[in-house]
Formats: sequence, C-alpha cells, structure tokens
Amino acid sequence: MILIDQPPGSQYRAVEISEDGRLVRIAGQPDSPAGKTLESLHFPGIHILEPEFLSWVEPGFSDINSGVYPRLISHGAPVYGYHTSFRWLDLGTPGDFLHAACELISEIAEGEKESAILVGNQSRVSPRSILEGPLEIGARAEIGPECCLRRSVLADDVVLEDGVVVEDSLVGDHVRLETGRVLKHSLAADESGEIRTVRWD
Repeated sequence: MILIDQPPGSQYRAVEISEDGRLVRIAGQPDSPAGKTLESLHFPGIHILEPEFLSWVEPGFSDINSGVYPRLISHGAPVYGYHTSFRWLDLGTPGDFLHAACELISEIAEGEKESAILVGNQSRVSPRSILEGPLEIGARAEIGPECCLRRSVLADDVVLEDGVVVEDSLVGDHVRLETGRVLKHSLAADESGEIRTVRWD
C-alpha cells in the first residue's frame, strides 16, 4: 500500500504503520497495542495485492479499508505500507479535478500561471478572445470572438460562440455553448445531444 503524509486540513482517517512499515491500524481499526509508537499517514488508494487477497473479500458490498484490511491485520497477515513523498492530488470533486489539472497545466507550460495555456491540434481561437491560464483547450475546438476563458479545461471538439465566458470550469467533449453564455465554477457535459451543467461552490 502506498502511503503519503496526511494532506493539510485533511478529514481522512489515518493509516498507522510500525517502524518496519507493517500496517498496525487503518481508519482506527483494529485496536492498537498500548504504548506502541506509530506513524500516522494517508492512503491515496494505490496498492499492490496478491491474488490471495480476494479470498478475504466477502460477497456483496465490501469496503477494503474498513473491512478487509483490519481483518488481515488482526490475523497477523503481512500487510505493509510504503511511505513516499510523491505528490498526491485529490480528484474527488469537479473542483478538486480542476485544481489538479491547473497545477499540471502550469507545470507542462513552464511559465507563469496566467500564461500557462495549452491549445490542442486543429483548434481555432479568435484573436479577439481573452485567454488566461492555467487553461487547456482540447483538439478541434472553435473559440469565437469576444470569448473570455480563465482557469478552465475544455475537452475536444468544444464550440464556444461569440461572447461566451468560461471561468474556473470544466467543459466536456462536443459541448457547444451559445452566444453570451456564462459558465463559472461549473461542469458542462453533452448528454446525448443535450448540454447539462452542474455548478459547484
């Protein structure tokens, strides 16, 4: 199991390991021997499992973290964690995904965040539009005049008509936004020809 330092302000339950990396508790289970010094870490969901692990998974709904791992630990099975310092980005919500994407765009573009702009192949962007990074525009996109795009990710084949504003948002494949449309802190997706938007705060 890959383990990292607890993210600042984290609400996640800890994984606790001994000095040799053996798992002692996960999410407070099982009870820990008194007086044992443990390192408290975060499990981002990456693990390498032996085929025998599946025999511990009960039929029906099963939660590996609160059900399977605590039983393995209680039975003395060799369950180990590897503490690494690699960066982990939570993608659990559209806002989290956008934050992670913007960080990566900034690194790929190797510039100031405001100028970190990636434009896909065969995309056409009007010179009369305002673009502010971090920003990714996918392949074959058409961005009309007077559009304003800031801190967003647009997927492939997106069409923005004149004067569209997209800020801090995610726009899926094949989405067409009509003239004057404003999208802020939102996810827009094409569902069978109908554009659906969901706003987050």
